[in-house]
Amino acid sequence: ASVRFSLSIACDAMYSQVSQPAYRVINEHIQRAVRRLFKNVKRLFEVFEAVTRWPMLFMPKYLYRRHGMDTVLAIAQSQELQWVLPYEPRGSREEVVPDRFLVCGEMYRQIREATGNTILTWDINQLIHALKKPATPQQEVMTLLAIYTELTMIRVSARQHPEHILQIQQMFVKFSRSTDAIRNKALAQRVILNNKDGHCTRLRIAPNQPPRQRSVSALVTHVSAVLTTTPSTPLLEPLKALAVSPNRMRGHYLPTMPDDPLPELQRAFANQQVGWYQCPKGHHYIIGDCTKPWFVGKCHCGEEIGGSSHNLARGNLPGRTDDATATGHIIGDAEERPVRPSPERQLSPLSTVVTRLVLHAAMLAGANENVQPFTNFIRPVPTNITDFLWRHLDRDLDDLAGLLGRSIDDATLLVHILLTDVSCRGERERVRDIPWTSPKGRTNWENEFNNVYIKPLIQNLDYRLQLASRHVDSDNRLSKTHIFSILRESPTPSGLLSLQNVIGLPEMWQYRPSVSLEHMSRCFVEHQAEHTMLKMFLDNAIILSAMCQLSDIVHLITLLRTRYHRNIDMTEALTMKIAEFLKSLPEGPQRDKCDLLVKRFGNIWTNIRPLLLQQDNTRRPEDVGPTIDAQNISLYHLLPMREDATVMSCMTAVVLFLVRKNNWFLDIYRRNAGVQDDDNRKSWPDVSTNNVVSCDPARDLTPMVLSHCNYSLAIGEGTKVGYDFEALEKQLIDRFLCGRCKIEEKFEAFQFRQETSDVAMLTALRKQIPQEKISIPVQQQIVLESTSLENVCVSLAAVDIAIFFLASAGGDADKLLGEYLRRVLKMGKAARLHSDKAQSYCRLKHALSLWQLLSVQRARLLLTNDQDPFDNVDPSYTKELDEEQVAALEESLKHVDVETLVAELYELVVISDDKEKRQPKWSLLETLDPYLDQKGAPEISGFEDHFPESILLEHACDTWRILASYNQEGVNT
Repeated sequence: ASVRFSLSIACDAMYSQVSQPAYRVINEHIQRAVRRLFKNVKRLFEVFEAVTRWPMLFMPKYLYRRHGMDTVLAIAQSQELQWVLPYEPRGSREEVVPDRFLVCGEMYRQIREATGNTILTWDINQLIHALKKPATPQQEVMTLLAIYTELTMIRVSARQHPEHILQIQQMFVKFSRSTDAIRNKALAQRVILNNKDGHCTRLRIAPNQPPRQRSVSALVTHVSAVLTTTPSTPLLEPLKALAVSPNRMRGHYLPTMPDDPLPELQRAFANQQVGWYQCPKGHHYIIGDCTKPWFVGKCHCGEEIGGSSHNLARGNLPGRTDDATATGHIIGDAEERPVRPSPERQLSPLSTVVTRLVLHAAMLAGANENVQPFTNFIRPVPTNITDFLWRHLDRDLDDLAGLLGRSIDDATLLVHILLTDVSCRGERERVRDIPWTSPKGRTNWENEFNNVYIKPLIQNLDYRLQLASRHVDSDNRLSKTHIFSILRESPTPSGLLSLQNVIGLPEMWQYRPSVSLEHMSRCFVEHQAEHTMLKMFLDNAIILSAMCQLSDIVHLITLLRTRYHRNIDMTEALTMKIAEFLKSLPEGPQRDKCDLLVKRFGNIWTNIRPLLLQQDNTRRPEDVGPTIDAQNISLYHLLPMREDATVMSCMTAVVLFLVRKNNWFLDIYRRNAGVQDDDNRKSWPDVSTNNVVSCDPARDLTPMVLSHCNYSLAIGEGTKVGYDFEALEKQLIDRFLCGRCKIEEKFEAFQFRQETSDVAMLTALRKQIPQEKISIPVQQQIVLESTSLENVCVSLAAVDIAIFFLASAGGDADKLLGEYLRRVLKMGKAARLHSDKAQSYCRLKHALSLWQLLSVQRARLLLTNDQDPFDNVDPSYTKELDEEQVAALEESLKHVDVETLVAELYELVVISDDKEKRQPKWSLLETLDPYLDQKGAPEISGFEDHFPESILLEHACDTWRILASYNQEGVNT
């Protein structure tokens, strides 16, 4: 058992190397460990070689049964890994194409043999005599599949001469046109001519193709044959329409596509007195109490919601009462789908994947013949529709294999078994007409298709797959190949069985499916067990696993706060790449730790992002792909920002998603257990994995699954595995739900440098050290020495830090600011004043004046570089002035001290005010004047008498831009 387990680990490592070269781990330590593992396996083979060859054959068999024939063939071609195979198949280029159509039964085998003899003898009568009369739809399917196998698959062999193939094709085309056994002449001709005129080039068979591509091609061919030849039934009619006449399916609701969540939410609030409204961008929200708006709030997209005095804010509308579920194919590209497939409506994850696979296969079959209709119901419309559908079909197979806990070969075999059942059972189907013309009709169709075809299949899945594998493996054509000769199981005659040489028995080295989480999940679906909490754990394994990384997320946020909190501008955070941040750290443990934390967060983002795309009520970062690429993604996306920030960060999206899911899990548990909500909530930084609902599938769930399985071995029947679902659910509740608490959705947002100085801090500084204004000539000299944006930002950061400490500790008003930074705060050259005049003149009593001067200079430099100096300001203050307001402003500036106004207005805009929320509709004149009085600043010359009253606070940013570019001396001249 120990040797088998070790060899299986080596097999999985080989599979990773041949199947995912783009994602190969670059960590040298891991690579050395893998090389050492392979070296020890070779030594083990040398030891066993003198005793028995069966342990050496275990690895190819394991690779074949666990990871599929494609993996074995890839290893046979790999110079580095082919040592794992016996000498005969190493480097072999023989074409190995398992005939999975053999699951169709004896009729198919007979027709295939007759088709093969026809090709060998050039006598079409051999096939004609094999076909029974009268012709049946099922026989037509078998004939098309046999022609595909014997004629089209000849293309896989490079030894076949093109003229020879062409002559055979002509013979079969003539036969298909004249025989009554084939009614679908067009499909037959396409099969015979190797999809010559089809739009999907991947469906054409060619020499040296990847085995996976041929498997998918055969699958689509099987779907086409079944849908176009089986008589119409209520369940098959929509699928047939997709494959034959897709124009009819425009405006239909396709199976496994998501619903509009609003109607379900409205039903949940049906017994409560709430009013439904939507923000200007269409996001819905509710208002309780009198159900009318009274306060203004913020939507997660940043728009204003609510209103005042029972009047909705501008752009807000009453909520929808209709169902806005979209028609057509709306799940986007295959890369956007969740890592782990999620269930839709009443379907289990397995039923969802199988139904979606059949849907995509039917769509690809239809698009191969006519692409144009699919542009009407695939949203967004892809550049290449057939490639788009092929990628989805490929992904469906991966999802199915993952849910089954088996190889791609077994997943493909399962679909062929399903198609055979559809072909055989179609005529006996007794279901009412269920069109896809409404969301309810779509749901009814999914349930009926699941009940009629999928549930009967998965109830005895292990046995049916085992039987189907025997049919495929017993094919004498496959058994003649070198590779398959070593993969075939060779049972020992009962008379030779002996306990004296257990290691030498082939039965000890057979592949046996392991007890796993995937196997338990499938058994859970097969038994249709009703355990709500266990189902929740299985359906949300990705989220629960991400919650286990909570401490890493908090640690990363803490490190970034320590380094950059109040010490970086938003523009810098958006332009600095993660790789630049990591490179700026000193080499050693600190950089290695940060690099590891960033990679772990990247893995969480990759898993969570597809789930975020399905959430209509959660704001998502724009233009961030499925991976966190340190070379291209900005540092901003690792910072915890406010939910209504101008730019949503990945960190904020992930944290809020996990917090809300944790609270949702606890709501479900308490509702099912009848436990009252204790209103106990912890703040985000204070929680640990012991406080939240978190569960690692490999570390936590798998051992529990193993402890609740019943494993038995019966002679002639192999191994049988069962599970105690009730006891497993009880242990999950006790371990992962009891004693957990909810988390507050609010958390301390990251503050940038321009957000550092709030009103309270400035007031505290003035109380500690009376502030004085820097004289105009000195200001001009400092500005002349501050023309580099980088130097200005460094100087401003130093002043920010000084203000932060001076506001609480105070200091000598006449002490030089530069000396205070160097000697008191012990700051090095990295944080200093880059202006010689500021170094020699500015004292602690000039701190606020210097901060204001440098802030305005930085904003002006950003404006010169076509950057926005107000990128982190509330969007409600960024409205542009109209032409009349601009003209009035420019006229008033002839009488106003513009330089002072520029400085004071910038300070008003960028600092935060915790005491009151300024309203955008307030007059700018009436807002700035009280602010100046509050801080004891002198009046701005000409401002009160000449500044236009029509300019409001919502115009503040645009007003400042005009002021900053205004040349008063030129106008006066």
